[in-house]
Amino acid sequence: MTILQPQVGHETLELLTNVLIGNGFSIGISSQFNYSSLVELCDLNIIDKKLFEELETSNFEFVMKTLVNADKLDKIYNRTDSTFLHAYGRIKRSLIEAIGKIHPEKYEIDLSDNYVLNKTMVRHSKRIFSTNYDMLLYWMILEDKKHVDFFGRSHNKDGTLRFTPNRESEKQVFHLHGALHLYLNDGYIEKLNTSDHLANHSSIVELIKEMIELGRMPLFISEGNGEEKKKSILNNEYLNFCYKSLEDLEGSITVFGHSLDNEVDSHIIHALNNAKKLSRVNYCIYTEGKSEPVIQLEMSRITYLFSGKEVVFYDSESIRNNMRVIEFYV
Repeated sequence: MTILQPQVGHETLELLTNVLIGNGFSIGISSQFNYSSLVELCDLNIIDKKLFEELETSNFEFVMKTLVNADKLDKIYNRTDSTFLHAYGRIKRSLIEAIGKIHPEKYEIDLSDNYVLNKTMVRHSKRIFSTNYDMLLYWMILEDKKHVDFFGRSHNKDGTLRFTPNRESEKQVFHLHGALHLYLNDGYIEKLNTSDHLANHSSIVELIKEMIELGRMPLFISEGNGEEKKKSILNNEYLNFCYKSLEDLEGSITVFGHSLDNEVDSHIIHALNNAKKLSRVNYCIYTEGKSEPVIQLEMSRITYLFSGKEVVFYDSESIRNNMRVIEFYV
């Protein structure tokens, strides 16, 4: 098995027709994204950690709703302590602090080399599927203004941006695991809008923290195995739409910055294998600092995962470096 280095121009641009990006896309821009578990990053006490364990979930929204409902039961049965509300407050504060730890402000990365190169990649990609829930992709498409993310004002009068699945465009973005700027509001899936919401905030990251403080939890799936993630996806109208769109892909897809772990990403692997009209998987492999046996082992693993598809390997840094030329000449 060999690793190809695509030519600058048509070959590289062809690889960007359908793209799946993972955490490596973000880590390449900021090492702050190099973490394994948001729950572990949260400064939770022993009891609050046990709550996540007993509920067998890492879904913050589910845990918070459970605490709110438990507090309602307390009031019905005339219990006067505020144990559940206190836990709600602690977990909420921990989540806000964790987001502050992992997420840089835009001005901190705006001029970084890899941010500019990844932004060029996004600008030339047609359909982007992301399992990241950070703000980087949002910032990039906001600057480009050509990608549709299926949120619009068409069906509501109050100016909020709501999930609108029938928006058509050649360039599309799908947040497979949700994102920090998406949230549930009275049964609707909505998106924060910078022009409407940032008048009194210094940044959208600060705005997200305030939204959490007000009880509006971001819509994102950060942890759990593939089966747990798929269950959460299928129970949400927007996430299910994104997942079905992945299964409906045709031709080929390029996987960039994504390990496709067989345990935590099994739902993504299943969707790609289940895509009957998808014939080829282009897997971008990061080789720096890896020995040849380790690289070959990774290539064998990916080939095995997609035994029913054609699998082609590309050097991820070559693709990123090609963006330098494309940025100026295309």
